[in-house]
Amino acid sequence: MLVTIVGMKNYYGMEIFELDQQLILCKDYKNDYDTEAIKAGTLSLGTVGYVSNSVWTGVKGTYSSGRLYDKFEDYIKAKVILILGKAVIAEILVDEKISEEEIELIKEWDTTLLNDKDVCF
Repeated sequence: MLVTIVGMKNYYGMEIFELDQQLILCKDYKNDYDTEAIKAGTLSLGTVGYVSNSVWTGVKGTYSSGRLYDKFEDYIKAKVILILGKAVIAEILVDEKISEEEIELIKEWDTTLLNDKDVCF
């Protein structure tokens, strides 16, 4: 599964991305604009963008956040496979689990409650 990551101009820009870079995707339960919003982040920076949920911003052939939303619990890993002008294509790493240490690092970056049990970037 591939996804398009967008909205980087609102965070750190495109310069922070590298091929094979690991991202953590997490459901943004507190998003007032999109009930299927999925944040993309790194353990060192926090939120770096969002999974596209629009035919206008998603690259053809990639999953939208709405299509991906029900395929994982709270978190899932992804890997950058292509860097475009204003978007990043990432491959979902279905078989890689999020460790407790990684969850603790995520908690340091955001205080948004996830279902009253965790935090997301």
